[in-house]
Amino acid sequence: MVRLFMCPDAYGNAILKEETVKAGGTEMDKKEIEYKIVELKDEYLQLQHNLEKLESVKGNLHPLENRLAAIEEELSSLNQRLRDM
Repeated sequence: MVRLFMCPDAYGNAILKEETVKAGGTEMDKKEIEYKIVELKDEYLQLQHNLEKLESVKGNLHPLENRLAAIEEELSSLNQRLRDM
């Protein structure tokens, strides 16, 4: 099953993302959690780079800062799930 959700891109525009979830819930196995962590870390680095660019041109930083905070929370949650396995 695929779950669709909206999130801001590097420029603060809303984009549609998808995530595959198992039927009957969102329980992920260890490999899926590790893969998701790698994806989130990659997105985080890209957003940090874009944030630096926007800071230099006095762009709107709020959407990027919000997404960075959301990624930090999700990474924390996923890492906790790995530790609990």
